[in-house]
Amino acid sequence: MLKLIDSSAIISNEPERRLIEKTINFQNIRQSDKVLKVAATNWSTGDLRVFGNNDLTDDLGPKAVLASTSIPGIFPQIEIQNEYYADGGLVMNTPMNLAIDAGADILHVVYLDPDVKAIPLLPVRNTIDTFSRLFAIQFAATVNRDIAVTRQINDGLEVIARAAGGGPVSGQDARPFILAAQRLSHVEDYSKYRKITIHRYQPRDTLKGVLGLLNFNRDKSLDLIKRGFQDAIFHNCKASNCVLVNA
Repeated sequence: MLKLIDSSAIISNEPERRLIEKTINFQNIRQSDKVLKVAATNWSTGDLRVFGNNDLTDDLGPKAVLASTSIPGIFPQIEIQNEYYADGGLVMNTPMNLAIDAGADILHVVYLDPDVKAIPLLPVRNTIDTFSRLFAIQFAATVNRDIAVTRQINDGLEVIARAAGGGPVSGQDARPFILAAQRLSHVEDYSKYRKITIHRYQPRDTLKGVLGLLNFNRDKSLDLIKRGFQDAIFHNCKASNCVLVNA
């Protein structure tokens, strides 16, 4: 029966709120020259809202961070200025464009789960595991698509440069050219646009789906931090299929 309950009705995010208020200095964020973007989804309209450094006041900042981590059905939505907000991943799993528009040219994308094919099928099906696999498939497909598009845009920038110099453009260059042109149409200063490097990080084993995400045991959290550090240290770009410029 627990697998059929809306856990957001019984799981409190108050400990997370206290942790955020205790550990994050939002005044330092507002004064920092490092650009921060926090994405959340308007629960009523489905629109994406992006909170920048100056938006993260001492009152609004904790709410924005809470909203960006409020997975629907798991944690309650967060009220901000008379509107309710949930995880920004609902409409933008990998907010790469936000980082790119903010000036980043090297991105580090972290997956919550390994490749879908590495997640074993359970012998007995249940609702929560079904939705967990559904979300894993959806998330992986979205991330992989965004990364593939970025790779093609990198190729398209080369095509544009070659065409501008009077070089040949083949039929197979059409899609990368169009994708790059579409992206450039949203940029005010073309000279600032550049190729993007993307490093992909995935844990070597599953995080046990939704139930794994709800494991707040301290030792479990420390183990995840350790594993994440090891995954970063032993990161292999070839095996991870990273997007490398001039590789």
